[in-house]
Amino acid sequence: MRRRDFLFSLGGAAAAGPLAAQAQTSDVTKRIGVLSPYPESDKSIQAQLGLFRSALGQLGWSEGHNLRIDYRWAGGDMDRLAPLARQADGIDAAFQTLAGETDTGLLVVPDATTTANRARIVALAARLRVPAIYPFRFFADEGGLVAYGIEVGDVYRRAATYIDRILRGAAPAELPVQAPTKFELVINLKTARALGVTIPLIMQMTADEVIE
Repeated sequence: MRRRDFLFSLGGAAAAGPLAAQAQTSDVTKRIGVLSPYPESDKSIQAQLGLFRSALGQLGWSEGHNLRIDYRWAGGDMDRLAPLARQADGIDAAFQTLAGETDTGLLVVPDATTTANRARIVALAARLRVPAIYPFRFFADEGGLVAYGIEVGDVYRRAATYIDRILRGAAPAELPVQAPTKFELVINLKTARALGVTIPLIMQMTADEVIE
């Protein structure tokens, strides 16, 4: 009997595919390990995982039938990710430095620390009136000024196709690296008004979504 075990990382924009795969046991049930630096209660991550599971289902993989998914969430047995929480301690200090500057904005980079602390970052930007551009649309959904970056849902769906190929016998080392192909621009006009920032009309017209 053979089973192929595989690890899938969900860090910030790094949810692009499997990190490791190795053959083991069982012809019937395949096993996937999902390692997340975010808590299980994170609604955005759960939504992306829903897309991921749906894509796997379309490829013939069903939880409880021929697929088992084991999850490890932040806040559980995630000792290897502990340094990410310590790095988050610098967020308040970074904003305090920006707060005293004029004509200054903030570019939030896409990583697990900023994504896991997005509510805190968005709240600080609003309180200290710092205009910020964020890497993913869920920042804008939660009150961020502007979000521009990859469409995360598409990355999760494409990751499922990689997993499917590996579970069917493809060698991970032989699979081509894929770059993201879908990007989205989301503007939160409510936040812009609160900050006193004017978003050019042409930018609003070209946005994928404008939140009123």
